[in-house]
Amino acid sequence: MGGYYESDIPTYEEFIANVEAEAKRQLEEAPKQQFVFMVEQYGETAFFRNDEMTVERLKRECVSAEKPFLYCIEHGSRISGITFAEISQSDNGLAVEVNVDNQEMRVYNNDIAESYSFDEIRKENRLDEAKGYIDDFLEKEYGTEPSDDTYKDMYNVPLGYTTLGEDNKYDFSVTADLIDFSVSYTLNDKVIKTENYDSLEDMTENVLSCLNFDDFVAVGSDVVEEYEAKNAENLVKAKKYIDDYIEKEKKYGTVHFDDTYKDMHKVSLGYTSFTIGDNNEYDFSVTADLIDFSVTYTIKGEAIKTNGKIVQTENYDSLEDMTEKLLTYMNFNNFFAL
Repeated sequence: MGGYYESDIPTYEEFIANVEAEAKRQLEEAPKQQFVFMVEQYGETAFFRNDEMTVERLKRECVSAEKPFLYCIEHGSRISGITFAEISQSDNGLAVEVNVDNQEMRVYNNDIAESYSFDEIRKENRLDEAKGYIDDFLEKEYGTEPSDDTYKDMYNVPLGYTTLGEDNKYDFSVTADLIDFSVSYTLNDKVIKTENYDSLEDMTENVLSCLNFDDFVAVGSDVVEEYEAKNAENLVKAKKYIDDYIEKEKKYGTVHFDDTYKDMHKVSLGYTSFTIGDNNEYDFSVTADLIDFSVTYTIKGEAIKTNGKIVQTENYDSLEDMTEKLLTYMNFNNFFAL
């Protein structure tokens, strides 16, 4: 048993030489159709078609290169022992030089050269990776391809929109900030939650690589539930202030009130009539909108030139804000003074 025999398996050097020779032969026969090669990318041979190799692809690959190399795009080949000046003279056109020692990549287009540091390329690659996950998510979830509008504002890249709550009265959206690395949840144009990340890589790994619209909706639904519970509590408090105010004003008998809560957009805070000058009569009323958080003052009279009435409205951020700034200290004389 045993003995010596010659192996038919070529050495690594022989294999590379054979690949180069075959690639050269195929390129001469059909330069735009055959496979070409790149060596020493990951310590092994990587194959690409001529029409697949681009500057963008080389950008993605070059930061893993172990040794410097020069790649001629138009001829589809890796070149050693030759300068770019010699390539230009040979009319080879577009080429890419990767200098591992200087951590730099240079793109030559005839006499024009552009340089990119590996750090810049890595940043660009990470951004491309993040966009790739977002593109896949948008196509899978909504059946839509990304457009120019998708990334027109890198601080607010849209990830999803829907309506929530009873009668779909809450507009809910999610956006990603690819510059400052955060994801924001918005309810009726108000940011309700923001998740911050240490880097784009961190954000890509923990969020963008596993985007799920159901997870977004779950966040929004929880917020809506909390919001409605808090709003219900604030509404009880607001009504208590209004009821106390009405009871106090009715004692004077000069202010009248409609059916107070018949329309929550127009809760009557009182109305009266008054006369100015030559028997010019006016009607003055105040209403509160407990849904959209505003108070409206209205004066009507034939002597008013602007369609017979003057209207002034004050807006508030929330029912809680409105209660704190207005409802807690209401006095009809103060309204009338306005």
